[in-house]
Amino acid sequence: MTPSTYVIQDYLSGVRPARTRTTMTSTIFHSQPVITSKFASQFSLLKSLSTRIDSVLSDVTGHLFAELQDRELKVASQLVEVSLRAAGAVAGVVLEGHLQRVAVNHGVSISKKNPTISELNDPLKAEGVYDNPKWRKIQYLADIRNYCDHKKEREPTEGEVKDLIAGTDAIIKTIF
Repeated sequence: MTPSTYVIQDYLSGVRPARTRTTMTSTIFHSQPVITSKFASQFSLLKSLSTRIDSVLSDVTGHLFAELQDRELKVASQLVEVSLRAAGAVAGVVLEGHLQRVAVNHGVSISKKNPTISELNDPLKAEGVYDNPKWRKIQYLADIRNYCDHKKEREPTEGEVKDLIAGTDAIIKTIF
């Protein structure tokens, strides 16, 4: 047993180095200083992780949220065959939720408690989160979503709902 092979688990288990005489090739070591050094090293490692934990949790949350959005858009695509309005509503909810996260991520304050896509879109553009072409695309998607969610002068077309689903997919993968 040497200082390099002696670990914290040995110390906690009560394993102690054997008491033998010092020879030319080996030296007796005392476990306490070795364990103190190893514990300090582990503590430093944990301390450095604490500064990254928020970042790691944010990454995990982002990945889980992205997976959920992908699944919801897949459901929306399947709903196109059953109900255009339902498919558009699901895609619209995904887009709205994503824009809310983008606003939080960029520190853009939104005055309403439950803002619509348009009420999120304008402040995000004004704060420079994205440019005019993206803003117009999102506004177009919001208009389609409104056809799906509300009784308007006409029904949404299949092409429009598919645009809403594909456009939402593009937005969630390019704007963070």
